[in-house]
Amino acid sequence: MKNKLVLISVFMFLGLLALGTEKVLAQVVNLPRVTIACESKVGLLMGIDDGFSVLKKCPKNSRKVILGEESQIGGQIGAGEIAFLIGSMNHVLKKDGTVWWYDDMGRNWQQDFEKSVTGIVINDITQWNITSLLTKEGDVWVLDNGIWVNMGVPGEI
Repeated sequence: MKNKLVLISVFMFLGLLALGTEKVLAQVVNLPRVTIACESKVGLLMGIDDGFSVLKKCPKNSRKVILGEESQIGGQIGAGEIAFLIGSMNHVLKKDGTVWWYDDMGRNWQQDFEKSVTGIVINDITQWNITSLLTKEGDVWVLDNGIWVNMGVPGEI
């Protein structure tokens, strides 16, 4: 009888532990992305632009560090006049909306006039590839015969 009570208690404890672990892990998945941090002299980082932090300036004896954001296609966002880079295809979207590609044979940059982004604010683009892009508002744009067409927000009528 005592062994049965101990066995039931162990199973109840393991069940509660599993439920608690699930709740903790569910919270960890939705952590905000830190884009600006403060670095102390000893190298410790503290996030300040994470969507909910109250701290807006770095404390004394620390410096602000801006962390690069990775887009879903692997392009680095914002470097000089470059808005997006697709390294595997040697394509670049510049902040003026022009698209360029690197010609390995001629060893120079060529402008791709058909794929240039027009009618869209470049700063509003969060993801870009050669034939489609996503804006901050959630609009999906698709390149159709040299014209960028707004397909709207998925799920909206």
